Amino acid sequence: MTDDDLETIRTAIGLLENASLAARLTSIVGKPIELIGSALPEGASNVIAAATTKGLNAALKVALSTMENRPEAASACVA
Repeated sequence: MTDDDLETIRTAIGLLENASLAARLTSIVGKPIELIGSALPEGASNVIAAATTKGLNAALKVALSTMENRPEAASACVA
C-alpha cells in the first residue's frame, strides 16, 4: 500500500467519523418530524410509510437502471 493510499484511507475515516453540518442539521430537522409521526393515528402513519417506501424504491430503481454492469476504476477521494 502506498503513502497516497494510506492518506486516502485516513481522509475517508475522518470524513466518516465526523458528522457533516448537513448531517447534523438533518438530524435536528428530523426530530420534529418523528414527533409528528408518532402523534398521527396508526392508519395515517402506515399510509405515509407505504408512500415513502414506494417513492424510495422507485428512486432506487431509476438509479440502478442508469448504472452499467461493468467494472470501473476507483474514484479519487475528494476532501
